[in-house]
Amino acid sequence: METELKLRFEQSTHLMAVLDEPWFKEFLLPDESGVLRFRNRYFDTKDYKFRSKKAVVRVREVEDHPYIHTVKTSAGHADGLHQRFEWNCECDQDEFDPVFFLSHTSLGSDPVSILESVLEPAVHDEFICLFETVFTRTRMLGGYGNSIFEIALDVGEIIAGNKREPICEMEIELIEGDVRDIIAVGEMVQSHCSCVPENMSKFSRAIVMLEAETSE
Repeated sequence: METELKLRFEQSTHLMAVLDEPWFKEFLLPDESGVLRFRNRYFDTKDYKFRSKKAVVRVREVEDHPYIHTVKTSAGHADGLHQRFEWNCECDQDEFDPVFFLSHTSLGSDPVSILESVLEPAVHDEFICLFETVFTRTRMLGGYGNSIFEIALDVGEIIAGNKREPICEMEIELIEGDVRDIIAVGEMVQSHCSCVPENMSKFSRAIVMLEAETSE
């Protein structure tokens, strides 16, 4: 299960400024930080089978890397803390294929029965791209208490129909340890920075944008 804390910043300069703060550097572990440019496309069937199951199907394009196909299902969120079941598959295909995904995904510890319940009803459906996100991610490893986590600083935009909204957020994803540690780190970030917990995922924000466009 993926567990992450999401914090929203109003300005990218404020978000990226944390990299120079001594209190922030105390969390960082000796590791090569990296900067990646992502283009993510989100898919569903024409009758929205995935949305009806609170599932997200995404194809991620990263320069000089294979495509990463991902399926996520929500396990709840509160106060910026998000928990999801997640399955991934790296391949050279830029379109999502549920049959291929089911046979090639890395299952990890998340229940395969949940994945099958999402994808199997859609194996004969045609897929549509709902929207995309394009952003730059600055990632690094951090540690606090008994936990190790990845910190990601995302700056870019959501593109949904004719609408665009900025992405400007910090994600703190638990790799191993105690979820209370990343909550504590998030509280320390909020005490030093002008940011707030973000309960809406990029996907959820884009859906709101699409619905607003449809109603206009």
